Amino acid sequence: MSRISFLPVLLVLIVIPVASCTDVSLSVSESIPPTFRFHKAYWSEVNSFPFFVVEEVAVENEGRSHSQQVREKNLIVWKIIPKPELWGTGILDHLPPITYGKVPDGFRQELPKEAPALVLEEGRVYEASGAPTLMPDAIVRFRIDNGKVKTLSSSGSR
Repeated sequence: MSRISFLPVLLVLIVIPVASCTDVSLSVSESIPPTFRFHKAYWSEVNSFPFFVVEEVAVENEGRSHSQQVREKNLIVWKIIPKPELWGTGILDHLPPITYGKVPDGFRQELPKEAPALVLEEGRVYEASGAPTLMPDAIVRFRIDNGKVKTLSSSGSR
């Protein structure tokens, strides 16, 4: 076989794994309070980080994917944003793990405005994300079960 006949096979072996990977993803620990970690692929061009939000998913949205939810029905329980001096600095490359309710250095809490983050309750469904338009795969849905975080699929079960 010649080199040329290997070229299509080689391209498929390279393109499929790269195309199936996400630019930026998000994971959550099992511990309470949960800790979230953003994972950036080395080829990703996403570097800005406009916000991080945790929402309580409304019952009527639990069976829907993030993009299909009626957002107004969900309750934002915690939202943080980077301070202006961090914009455009490649913040995503150096973002530390984010523990629910603890504002990392260089950030400020936007919601709730004058109170600590709302307590995460057993059995409720929550969703954490960065900016979905920049990082559509950096969304994690979870529930507190028996004092531990249980990751759910986007339809609310796993």
